[in-house]
Amino acid sequence: MAKAGALDVFRLAERIELKTAQLYRTAAARFDWTLEDRQLLKQLEDEEHQHASRVRLFRARYLSDRGLFHLRALGLEGLENLERATGELLARIEAGAYADDLAGLKRCLFELEERAAIAHAEVMADGAHPAVAGFMRALADQDRAHRELLKAFCAAEGGS
Repeated sequence: MAKAGALDVFRLAERIELKTAQLYRTAAARFDWTLEDRQLLKQLEDEEHQHASRVRLFRARYLSDRGLFHLRALGLEGLENLERATGELLARIEAGAYADDLAGLKRCLFELEERAAIAHAEVMADGAHPAVAGFMRALADQDRAHRELLKAFCAAEGGS
C-alpha cells in the first residue's frame, strides 16, 4: 500500500476528478444517447470539474498548515485503485467497447461512483487530519449524489 501525506492525497484526488470529467465527456460524445442522457453526462462532467476546483482551492487554503500536510502517512491504495479503474474505463470507452452495451456502460459508471465514495471514505478512516477528513467526507457525499443520479440513469426505460 502506498503511503503519502495529505498533499499527495489532494494531488491524486484532483487527478481523479479531472479524469472522471474526461470520462463523462468522452462517454457523452462517443455514443448515441438520448438528449436526457447527454444532459446528465454533461452535468456530471461539469460537477467533476467543480470537484477538481474545490480540491485545488482546499489544497491552496491549507498549504501553509504544515500540521495538516505532515501529520503521518496516509494509505492511498483505494484512491490509486480508483484512478487506475477510471483510466481503464476511459480507455475502454475511447476504444468503443460499449457501443452495443450502453446499459452495461451505465452500470460501470454507477459502480465507479460507488468506488469513489468508498475510496474517499477510506482516506477518512485512515486517520486523516480533521480538515482533510471533512473534505474527503464532502467528496464522498458528492460521489453518493452522483451515484443516485446514475441509479435513475441506469433504470431509464430501454437502458439508454
